[in-house]
Amino acid sequence: MAQHSTCRKRWGVKLASIMLTMLMLFLTPMANAQLKIQESVIEMRSSDAYRVLEFENTGKTSVFITLDLQQVVSPATSRFGEETTVPVKRHVMHITPSLLEIPAHQTAHAVVNRHIKPIKNEEVYRLLVKPVRSADSASIFLNYDLLFLVRPEKSNPNIALHRTPSGMSLVNTGNSNALMRQMQLCDRSIDVCAPLSTQRLYANERWTVPVPKYFNLDYLVLQTEQIHQEKSQHVEYRAANTSDL
Repeated sequence: MAQHSTCRKRWGVKLASIMLTMLMLFLTPMANAQLKIQESVIEMRSSDAYRVLEFENTGKTSVFITLDLQQVVSPATSRFGEETTVPVKRHVMHITPSLLEIPAHQTAHAVVNRHIKPIKNEEVYRLLVKPVRSADSASIFLNYDLLFLVRPEKSNPNIALHRTPSGMSLVNTGNSNALMRQMQLCDRSIDVCAPLSTQRLYANERWTVPVPKYFNLDYLVLQTEQIHQEKSQHVEYRAANTSDL
């Protein structure tokens, strides 16, 4: 019995050592080099010739990243994460450098250069930031997929709630997007509200609002925090033929 007990203890110590080693291997890459990006949504005006981007390495080793700019085709009809993108023509807009080295504990910059031209509607791009290697070959990094927007000089979303034969839809007939968060749909006849998911409504986009079956369409009100160009306001929308109590 004593021999079996000793074996179990040895295996227990060995297993604990293996688990500790695996934990250290998992945690060490994040500590060696960490990429920090100040903005998840990047904006520039159509009259801007360039936009400077800043990347920070808070880790202990240098890191190299590639930068790839892609234009989103028909953002108003695309689901998030399923957008169709195409490469941006260099004479229209390009980013330099496309390969960037960021030394440990330092920041580095890249520049998006754009041929100045007026635009009618907002242009939507995705900027893929992909760490390719670091001085520590064991380090592991995540890719960043950033939203990049080029706005018209007079940028204005125009949101309205429309009643349809089957329910409700939120429509943006403006020329730029608005972020709708903390949304809720309320039935004023019974004073009950249902939370809605956060939505970014692009120019010319129509979003079908999920309406609970027990809600009365005649008394629906949509409340939300609406954000455009970092300005936030709380708004309330009613369909054109919504009844007032």
